[in-house]
Amino acid sequence: MLNLMNLFKIQFMGNSVSSYILCFGILLAAGIANRVLNVMVINRLKKVFSKFKNSKLRIMSKTVDSLRGPLSFLLYTIGIVIIVEILNIPEIAKKGAEHILKIAIAVNVAYFLVKAVDIFIEYLAPYVEKTESKLDDQLLPILQKVAKIFIWIITVAVILDNMDYDIKSILVSMGIGGVAIALAAKDSIANFLAR
Repeated sequence: MLNLMNLFKIQFMGNSVSSYILCFGILLAAGIANRVLNVMVINRLKKVFSKFKNSKLRIMSKTVDSLRGPLSFLLYTIGIVIIVEILNIPEIAKKGAEHILKIAIAVNVAYFLVKAVDIFIEYLAPYVEKTESKLDDQLLPILQKVAKIFIWIITVAVILDNMDYDIKSILVSMGIGGVAIALAAKDSIANFLAR
């Protein structure tokens, strides 16, 4: 028993073996929580909603399914944040890990929002098809793509801002460029909408 206690006290790269075992346990717990979330909660909710013939409730099934990736990522991110706090690592490595986690969280939120846009457009599609005009049928996919591009642009801006870059000048340049493109495309858009 004494030898086992000494084994846990051995230092490797500034951390004891017991710290590494604890970190492995945290990752294992995050994996188990992820599996329980997927199997017990998300799959069951998806089955419940997919049984309904009502299209609104069937869309809830897709909404629940779209939560799978972001929630799994969130569980592992929480585990990694705890591990970074437990391990004795150099301050520069901690700062790097924080930047990477901020980037990963921003991308995760953007991914969820893009999925939400897809679900919202799918929800709107039956209503748009019922109208007499074909304009809304043509604008819906364009709206979907513009919303996704906007989400990713905002995500990149948030990431750059979190990495301490001055994004104000970039945003001003994009605004001026957007005005120039809008003025140049004004006649083309007017002709497209006049049809």
